[in-house]
Amino acid sequence: MRFRIKAPLVAGAVLAGSLIAGAPAQANVAPVTDGPSVANTTKTCIPWFVWPLGDVCFDSNGDKFIINDLRKDGKRLVVRWDAHDGSGRSGECHDADGADNGPKICNYNFREGHNNYIEFSAMIRNGAHGPNESISPPLRGYVSPR
Repeated sequence: MRFRIKAPLVAGAVLAGSLIAGAPAQANVAPVTDGPSVANTTKTCIPWFVWPLGDVCFDSNGDKFIINDLRKDGKRLVVRWDAHDGSGRSGECHDADGADNGPKICNYNFREGHNNYIEFSAMIRNGAHGPNESISPPLRGYVSPR
């Protein structure tokens, strides 16, 4: 009788140990050949769980912002950026054509350099010069992929 009680306990412990240990991480998997791998990505995006009002990305491949207003609130999605590349440039990119109309792409030409970066924040605005609302945390996107 004791053997029958211990066998299920041992089997359960082995199963639990297998689930905890799991399979090894697949960091050495070869990248997909028909697109960029995750390690070589050029986009820096504000995560949805941090700021769920729209899609906001800086793509160093082409020095462009790709933004998409996803809220039907009558307001525009704005990205305010500052270039840290020695140029002193700053600016804004606006998605003002309404929600769910596809992304707006604002293309710039920043100075290339391994340490050059763009600092940007997203916000909602009522009109081009209205007050800034729901400002995202600032994010840094490097001009040259690291």
